Amino acid sequence: MMQFGAVLLDSLRLLRSRYLFRLTLILSSLAAVALFATYSFNEQGIRILWFNTWENPELQAGKPGVRDFIAIMFNNVYARFWLTWGAMILAIVSTASILPDFLSSGSIELSLARPISRTRMLAFRVIGALLFVFLQTFVGVLLAYLIIGLKFNIWLGGILWAIPLITLMFFCLFSYSALLAVITRSTLACVIGTLLIWFVLFLLQFSSSQLNNQVEQARAMQRQSQAIVARIERITADQSRPPTPGEERSLSRAKEHIARTQIDIDRFGPYASVFRRSEFILPKTRDMQTILANRAKVPTGGSIISLFAAGRGGPLNNPEFDSDDLREQLAAADEAEAALRDINVPRSLGTSIASALFIYGLAALIFSRRDF
Repeated sequence: MMQFGAVLLDSLRLLRSRYLFRLTLILSSLAAVALFATYSFNEQGIRILWFNTWENPELQAGKPGVRDFIAIMFNNVYARFWLTWGAMILAIVSTASILPDFLSSGSIELSLARPISRTRMLAFRVIGALLFVFLQTFVGVLLAYLIIGLKFNIWLGGILWAIPLITLMFFCLFSYSALLAVITRSTLACVIGTLLIWFVLFLLQFSSSQLNNQVEQARAMQRQSQAIVARIERITADQSRPPTPGEERSLSRAKEHIARTQIDIDRFGPYASVFRRSEFILPKTRDMQTILANRAKVPTGGSIISLFAAGRGGPLNNPEFDSDDLREQLAAADEAEAALRDINVPRSLGTSIASALFIYGLAALIFSRRDF
């Protein structure tokens, strides 16, 4: 335990001395203030700083849309763009040199002289690197939580899940940095290699998400059209009459939708299944963002569009716009996203952790058998 404490203190001193660590803390705090302390809600809608109020009945003070808007701002802006991209890239760059510096000639010999196993020594260094993301995420998320609670009296406890989830995401990515470090002992290789691997994971998971969303949305629209056909056929059968001209048009349109969506299902379904199976053994960084959205009770995409479209000048208030058609599309999008957000959390996190531990195991095996 004393050895662990000594290594941990060394890691904290190292992080504190790094410019990027301090910069990330400052930027995380500024982002929280900018996204949650610069607007207010009144009887007409939302007002940002000193600008005129944007009238929106869904964003009037006291309406449920206020809570939804804040949850959207946290998950879809603060967490998605800053914590899981901007801050994560800074973390990867800043911590990439921790293991190469430790493994460099002159430093590693002194470390190996200590009465501690190589595997444990490597594990302590990895834990020290995890402190970077944990501390900056903790500060940023806690500040956002307090601003939201004190300013709007809305206490979104679910957003606090961002702290362990973002840390776990970094844990998965840093496993590749650790493996590259023991192989190459090069900071540049760790930075470039980890970012490239992350990019490949992103492309794979983004493609899988888009394909599965296309399939789920097609199925949702197909179910809506099938319900319309069944309803009209039931009405005409009960009344023992042929369909009216309006019902004929609705039937024709619904059957056309059924045929068109079936083409999409047949076209994209097999590819979606292949991508979904290929993700099983990989770290699911995208799933962690989805789990956070579920914990924070962020509305689905269709509901988000409806929230903003209800404002003055929005399509839902435009008499020249086919709002019924838009609502049908948004309902289908909501149903599709709800299906995609129905994640088996233990399996997703468990397989991600197992994948990362396997990579760390390879790094520890190489480190324990390598001569220095």
